[in-house]
Amino acid sequence: MMAGPIGREAELALGAAFLDTVGDGSGPAALLLVGAAGIGKSTILRAVCEEATHRGARVLRATPTLAEGELAYAALSDLLRNDGSEAMGSLPEPQRHGLRMALLLEPPGQRGADPRSVAAGLVGVLETLARRGPLLVAIDDAQWLDEPSRRAIAFALRRLDRLPVGILLGLRGDPETPAPLDLARALAPDRLTRLVVQGLTLGALFHVLRERSGRPFGRSTLARIADWSRGNPLYALEIGRAIAAAGAPPPAGEPPPVSADLADALGDRLRGLPPDERRTLLLAATAARPTVDLVQAASRRLRWRLRLVTGSDLIAVADGAIVFGHPLFRAQAVSVAAPEDRRAAHRALAALAPEAEERARHLALAAVGADPAVADALDAASRAADGRGAPEVAAELAELAWRLTPPGSADAVLTRRLALGRLLARLGDTAQARSVLTLAVREAPPGPTRALAGVALARLLAQSGEVRDAALEVLSAALLDVGPDRSARAEVELAWSILSPDQLDGLDHARAALALVADGPPGLRARALASVAQSEVLVGNAVPWLLLEEAVAIEAEVPSERVMDSAATALAWASMMADDLPTAHARYLAVRQQALERGDESSLARIDIELAQIDLRLGRWDELPQHAAEAIALAERDDRQHDRILGLIQLAALAAARGDRGAAEPLLDEADDYARGMGDPFLAGIVAGNRGTLALAGGDAGAARSAFAELDRHYEAAHFRDPGLSRYQGDQLEALVELGDLDGAASLADAIEAQARRSGRRRTLAFVARGRGLLAAARGDLDE
Repeated sequence: MMAGPIGREAELALGAAFLDTVGDGSGPAALLLVGAAGIGKSTILRAVCEEATHRGARVLRATPTLAEGELAYAALSDLLRNDGSEAMGSLPEPQRHGLRMALLLEPPGQRGADPRSVAAGLVGVLETLARRGPLLVAIDDAQWLDEPSRRAIAFALRRLDRLPVGILLGLRGDPETPAPLDLARALAPDRLTRLVVQGLTLGALFHVLRERSGRPFGRSTLARIADWSRGNPLYALEIGRAIAAAGAPPPAGEPPPVSADLADALGDRLRGLPPDERRTLLLAATAARPTVDLVQAASRRLRWRLRLVTGSDLIAVADGAIVFGHPLFRAQAVSVAAPEDRRAAHRALAALAPEAEERARHLALAAVGADPAVADALDAASRAADGRGAPEVAAELAELAWRLTPPGSADAVLTRRLALGRLLARLGDTAQARSVLTLAVREAPPGPTRALAGVALARLLAQSGEVRDAALEVLSAALLDVGPDRSARAEVELAWSILSPDQLDGLDHARAALALVADGPPGLRARALASVAQSEVLVGNAVPWLLLEEAVAIEAEVPSERVMDSAATALAWASMMADDLPTAHARYLAVRQQALERGDESSLARIDIELAQIDLRLGRWDELPQHAAEAIALAERDDRQHDRILGLIQLAALAAARGDRGAAEPLLDEADDYARGMGDPFLAGIVAGNRGTLALAGGDAGAARSAFAELDRHYEAAHFRDPGLSRYQGDQLEALVELGDLDGAASLADAIEAQARRSGRRRTLAFVARGRGLLAAARGDLDE
């Protein structure tokens, strides 16, 4: 058993057992230390790290702070500071470049960093290090991980296979606090150990108090301290310090000599310090990575007297860095400061911060109202964070930039609202994105930027389940706003091509967009190419593979903002429509992985819906419910009603294919209500087609014929002519044959075959061949 802190023998034994599992050949394992602030998690974590080093393991360690939790990739920088540089050298260039950009080791360049390249680069680094020997990734105070680091680390931990990697986490919380970093999904149950850290025993507290305060307490006083603190060593030390200062414990029956809340007790202690010392602690607490030199420089700028007292348990200095004895000391150093002192500290640190993002945050916290210079700095920092592959941080900074922009700067307000709305939409925060974009369209002056805000809003309205006419009304206004700006007009045309209820009209708009950007921005041209290709398919033409291949080639250099809008996704969809289902399945899995790696959750629901549709067609009926359920859950979380209904339809289609009327009908009824309310002919047609399949399975060929006729009416009105849209041709032919309408069946078979040959749809031709076989049997033409 490792030696270590007093009273933690059982916890250290569990830590030693955890380290034993790291190298047992069964792959990664994790130990999660959960408990209240001050309970001793960090002490145990340090002891386990020391034991791992003693055993010869490599330890990557990060201790996020509340201040760093807002800085992109702060924790990842800490983890890779000492051992990551060498391992990065062996990475493929895109991963090495992306990871180095994220860690500010090199400038972003023209393309910036893609979150997936950062995450993939981290996988490569951890694999390289783990192949050299056991590796321990230790993160204390994991609740303060910055979101970009959290996403990259979680991605990496799911891909370490059977390598000897241990994950050691300290987390403030209670026994029910979920494991961070998706560990519950990444690891088998027997590879994830949760240790709820409890208070120390009376005997252990005696030794801790004597060792840390230098004063032994009598048994009765010690028992009262243990009772008041519930064994929390940090709280017990505060109580012991107060008793020592008073010279005696409170009388029996009285409350403890400090606040009953640990944070408040620490705050009271800090309020009792001299003003110069409090201000010095404030500067150290406010800086993301405090050093003696930084605090001295900030003090000089403010003409504050520096008083850095290191003899207590509040702070220590190691290699010039200032380290707080506990995160609560740091938090309370800020909390007890006067508001004007907090703003002054941020103002001084902004002038000294080495990174644009940290500098901008300090400026924002120093501001007392709208400030154009601060807003400009935040806007630049937002774009830089997005370029580093940190869209979550970019959105936070974009919101600060918008809110601190003076209301009179109408163009800047609009531009920043648009940037924020797009980032929120990309992150899947549909409701907030819609709110921001609605304000932008409502309050901004006409012009191309308001038109672009209208485009983003129209797409969100359609996804959220609004009547389609509402989205088209927004686009109509955008067309009037756009003026001579060709790129902005192309964006409006592209949105119209997607939302138009008439596919021939949609094709016209897609072609108009492509004509506008013949020499325009490459990314916009790629989207226009993909839109034309998709519209050509929907109206029944052959897949224009060359257009899609050109779009994919462009996006290899200029990635799309959302995976769902990418040419690669359009190519996967075209493969599905062309009946090349295995290729479509592989391509959709690839773009789904891309969305996960980029943190593009707004694309996942639609991709899962298409995978469910492919599952149905390939007969993977056991896999379909999982894809549909994941799509529905994502859609409900992000208020994307359209995607939710599409997910329900996939479940209904499976139930209909199985002839399960009880399961299918409620789902179809809900989808039908939505489709009619939206005025969506595509969804209405799908509902009708599934009702036809269900009726035929139930032996009601007449009801099936009526349902399929309704499907035809919806699709014909909207000029949906591609046979790949409909899975129902075979059932439709069968219904007509069963009803004895042989001439009608023959005529329908001829029409479907002609369109299928024009479009190149092999699967549809197979449906026709089966239908002709049924028709021949009904006629007695057994030689056909």
